Amino acid sequence: MATDGDRLALSGYYRGPRDIDEDGRPEPHDPDPERESEIAVLILAGDGAIEDAWTAVGPGNDQARAAVFLPERPIVYVTGFVQLTADFSGDGVNDEGWVRCDALGDVFVARYELSAR
Repeated sequence: MATDGDRLALSGYYRGPRDIDEDGRPEPHDPDPERESEIAVLILAGDGAIEDAWTAVGPGNDQARAAVFLPERPIVYVTGFVQLTADFSGDGVNDEGWVRCDALGDVFVARYELSAR
């Protein structure tokens, strides 16, 4: 969990069909919710409304553990655990860029740019 003024970043995971960002569509997920978990980060406004959401889907049990706001910029850094690999950018491709995981049980650090400030 991290705070920035009246904003709050909550990090964790989800299993199965969940509408993390409350847009009416479930986020991508493994069809077997007992087999895997997906990375999720929610940014809440001061009134508790969801301001932004970031998810990263991949095989295995993945989860976000910590988040920190970058001062004076609309950026959140997130760290956590990736069992195999994950799609950090949401483009449908796993194992990409500087957040690439080269071995089982890797810790990841990802930069997430907020869409609203």
